[in-house]
Amino acid sequence: GYDSRSILLMMHDHYGLPIEVIYMLVDYCKSVGKSGFSYISKVGKTWGEREIDTIEKADEQIKILNSCNRLWKDFAEMAGIQNPRPSSSQSAYLRTWSVELKFNAEMIYFAYEEMLNHTSKLSFPYMNKILMNWHSKGIKTPDDIEKEKEEYRRKKSPAAKSDASYDINEFIKRGEALPVYKKGS
Repeated sequence: GYDSRSILLMMHDHYGLPIEVIYMLVDYCKSVGKSGFSYISKVGKTWGEREIDTIEKADEQIKILNSCNRLWKDFAEMAGIQNPRPSSSQSAYLRTWSVELKFNAEMIYFAYEEMLNHTSKLSFPYMNKILMNWHSKGIKTPDDIEKEKEEYRRKKSPAAKSDASYDINEFIKRGEALPVYKKGS
């Protein structure tokens, strides 16, 4: 492998990251307990690809990463998940849910509970479908979820459906007697 100086030089020369940004990146990695240079190099490559090449962009990226880390901790605690950190794909979902869709840990937990109603194992893609659906319907709070469920139940209830070819109440209003049928006749 490469030694630490080679990796830092590669981030500067190959990925185009300024020294100040590399310093911020290394400091962030150390703050989350990931001080190995393979991880630092991976983050450096990602930042280079995303053109996080100024102090302002690096600061914004670090804020997002810290926010996602807090979100993971809160969600994992609610859901009883023991992993100290999300995987890279889980982090991408968390970023989308929190930054783009503006969902908090509580709403992500409700999506997790909804997912568990349909499958027994943790599936971020399944949770993503739930959260995307909620976002498209303007569902932003637990109260909104309850209203949506109530509306769904109301539409599904037998009273909401009028599949009968007759209306007994209309029959009675017209003053007609209901026919009486006897067993065996």
